Amino acid sequence: MVTNVADIDIKSHDRYRIYEMLGRKVSFRNPISNGRKAGRKLSGVVEQVCRNIFENAVELTMGGQVFQFAEPVAIVGDSDVVAFVYGDFDMADLTDEQLFEEMRDSAGYGENVDDILARTRPRVVKIIQFALGDKVIRRGKTWRKT
Repeated sequence: MVTNVADIDIKSHDRYRIYEMLGRKVSFRNPISNGRKAGRKLSGVVEQVCRNIFENAVELTMGGQVFQFAEPVAIVGDSDVVAFVYGDFDMADLTDEQLFEEMRDSAGYGENVDDILARTRPRVVKIIQFALGDKVIRRGKTWRKT
């Protein structure tokens, strides 16, 4: 289970791991802030999962409702968990010398110190975990004559 940023092995990233959720019972905390459902734990059977390359997102359909997540930096996990990881891993804070050099380089573009710091500051790592349950077997939708 991925609980800490230090536990994440970025080399184990597998973008096809999202398809392990298909047809399984999944539970996760809803990071999408659409009113009352933000932060609530949701669970259900994943009916469809796909990568939307036009919107740079991963779409997950559960119970007829579509959840859309921004494309993560890494998709990691094991047999019980699939985790979407967002943020910068290796980007360190700038030293004073590097900051002054960056300021001299971008002085002609109209950026001030706050703009440079906002652009070069590492992003906070955020993890969305999907706990995988049992695979749910559903009958096919074929029509039979009786």
